[in-house]
Parts: sequence; C-alpha cells; structure tokens
Amino acid sequence: MNASRATAMTLRIFLAAGVVTLLIGLLMPESGDSDRILWFGVLLLILAPLTGVFVTAVALMSERDRFWTRIASVLICVILLVVAVSVYI
Repeated sequence: MNASRATAMTLRIFLAAGVVTLLIGLLMPESGDSDRILWFGVLLLILAPLTGVFVTAVALMSERDRFWTRIASVLICVILLVVAVSVYI
C-alpha cells in the first residue's frame, strides 16, 4: 500500500469514528457520560491529522524515501510541540 492510500484510509477511519462518537454523545441523555463521549469524539477528530502524518511517515519509511520521511518526522515533532505548548498554557 502506498503512502497516499494509507494516509487517506487512516483519515477516513478517524473521521468516521469521530463523527459516530459525537453522534452517540449527542443522542445520549444529559449526563456526565455524554460529556465524556463528546470530548472523546473531539479528541478523535483532533488526532486524525497527527495519525495521518504518522502513517505517512511509516509508509515512506517502508518505501525507503528518506527525504520525505524526514519531512514527515519534523511535522510530527512540530504538531506534538504545539499540542504540548497548548496544554501547558
């Protein structure tokens, strides 16, 4: 499987899982559980791009494309840094 197919499938899976999780949370009666389910759905949607870049990096490693693997690795580091900074601010 090439990098673009693997990335596209990963993004579709995370998008579908996030939307389904949000719908389940919205359809539940008001409770603490529905809030947790909604937050989990939002978390899935936020993690989709990071996971997509990670899958792309792994696919590029298997294709032995060093240049684009480095670019994807730098992008992963930047995303993780931004998430870490936003959590601590």
